[in-house]
Amino acid sequence: MEKIEGAKLIGSTWHYYKRVPKRLVEAFDLASMFQHYKNGFIRGSMKTQDPTEAKRRSRDMLNRLDKLEAKLDSVAGRVEGYWGLTPTEQERLRADIAKNVSALPPDQRQLIQKTGGVSMAMDAMDDHEASAAFMAVGLGADYRVKDDVGEPCDPDEREIEEAADASFLALQGKEG
Repeated sequence: MEKIEGAKLIGSTWHYYKRVPKRLVEAFDLASMFQHYKNGFIRGSMKTQDPTEAKRRSRDMLNRLDKLEAKLDSVAGRVEGYWGLTPTEQERLRADIAKNVSALPPDQRQLIQKTGGVSMAMDAMDDHEASAAFMAVGLGADYRVKDDVGEPCDPDEREIEEAADASFLALQGKEG
């Protein structure tokens, strides 16, 4: 009989059979992520008798567990999936963020505190990126409208204003 990690042959049908690490059980709502999850285990019929298919399905399940494990090891991964974490894991994440912020140089710590904390700083960065994108799209729009309408404009003035706009955007990109 062939041995497949995360699977067990019962009769002639392959079944999922994997104990989930406690830290994943505590951190995530696994019942919503895995159809066959219950009480710390992933168990249930794969509805196949083919060992190759059972290996593929088991490997897929194990890969998904590995990705969740990697998310827990990464502060950035946990921030990204914050609302999918349990309250205990959310609190642990906030403590990790506070520890990381306290390790920053004083000037960077002060900037984060000035914006109202890490989440407000992240929001400010998102706003900055959005406004920079709008500015880039609008670059030279005044002259394109004048061209469409047929309104005359001084080519030297246009060139100077477009260069100034491009310089402004480049400077904004460096600051962000």
